[in-house]
Amino acid sequence: MPRSRLRPGYNVDCPVTFQRSPFYNGLSVTFSHPDLPEFYEEVKKDTNRGRHWKQFQHYKRWVGTNDGLGINFTTDAWSPGEGLHMAFGEVKEPCLFYQGAYGSPGEFNANLPAFRVESETGDFVPPPQNLDDWIAHSLQSMLPRIKPDLSLINSIIELKDFKSLPKSLNSIKDLLFNRSGDKTLRELTRVGADTHLQYKFNVSPLISDICAVYTALSRAERRLNGFVSRSGGKKRLAHFSKSFVEYTSQSEETMPQGLHYYGSHGYWGSNVLINATSTLQRYVYVEPSVFHAQLEYSYVYSDYQVEHARLLSLLDRLGVNLNPVIVWNAIPWSFVVDWLVGVNRWLSTQRVGLMDPEICIHQYLWSIKRSRSILVQNKMSCFGEQNAPLPPQTIPYPIVYETAYRRGLCKPDMNSLTTSGLSFTEASLANSLVFSRRKRHSNRR
Repeated sequence: MPRSRLRPGYNVDCPVTFQRSPFYNGLSVTFSHPDLPEFYEEVKKDTNRGRHWKQFQHYKRWVGTNDGLGINFTTDAWSPGEGLHMAFGEVKEPCLFYQGAYGSPGEFNANLPAFRVESETGDFVPPPQNLDDWIAHSLQSMLPRIKPDLSLINSIIELKDFKSLPKSLNSIKDLLFNRSGDKTLRELTRVGADTHLQYKFNVSPLISDICAVYTALSRAERRLNGFVSRSGGKKRLAHFSKSFVEYTSQSEETMPQGLHYYGSHGYWGSNVLINATSTLQRYVYVEPSVFHAQLEYSYVYSDYQVEHARLLSLLDRLGVNLNPVIVWNAIPWSFVVDWLVGVNRWLSTQRVGLMDPEICIHQYLWSIKRSRSILVQNKMSCFGEQNAPLPPQTIPYPIVYETAYRRGLCKPDMNSLTTSGLSFTEASLANSLVFSRRKRHSNRR
């Protein structure tokens, strides 16, 4: 059940000081304060029994305390013997003079991405966009698979491009040691561009590949021992967490509007008028959202993989396996297509590693956590006698805080599994499993 706390609307009595009739000082002007939703919280729990992972949703919104800053206002007041003239007052109530452009006071979230959305299923915290992509990305990170440090085959193929390196070196030599002085701008530009391309597509990749080979040779044994020692039927847990910008912080401002606020004067029983202009400003500060995933799984290697583990794992780290990306990267100018379409990324999900184990997925959960604060303030300018504008003042309204959290269970479908890089054999095995939700029956009485 939702929990909420509402401060009902009430009247505010503000003492008024008269400019020309001090005899009447101490009298008050009464204003009406709107309702203020101070707190709202809603929780949805998984009521199924058992020790399996459970779904959960939580939304909370609350307002901070008012910092006590007030607004000095002027009124057109009438007093006996003096007629209509100006009087002064001050009010410190949190939401007075608010005109409702950003939703109810205590909420201020109108026209913002909703942290709470009611649905027919009873869910109220929306999942992240592209949830399937997040699931696939988390599986790719958590599953026990040896990731390649480089593609050795492509590196060998690209060595043929080094035949152009001597020509480039000769061009640099001629440019540096040509004493005739006829170094034209065109020649400088040509040699500079050629040198840049040689570095980007020949020298730099070669250095990177050498470092990757060293990394693969130095870390292969340690990583392999960890994978093999944890294989078998025992269930394992893996976690994935990533912060990302789901919604951006923003600020906005309304157009200046006339504010005509009537208050009742208790002594005469008549009305006095505040005449001013009001500009509302909203500042929304959004914390990065946090996506988290947790996986319970087990995996096994075949006898062949265990027997030849060192060789197979080293080949996987060097990228010597069944991977269609090798053929794609060998095609000239394929990297230009990747800038627009991303064929390389898709093909990389179709690779079959030589040490890829058979994986059994028992449980999988994901969660999303959001947080933001909303500050609304009123830039208000009153008018004095003869409608002379007074210096503007800013009324800060209580800050609104919102948090939302949702944890969901799912069985990764075929698309998520293949997108994460699992082979079809592994995917069919994992997809055939049903999450274990057996109830334990107790014989105790």
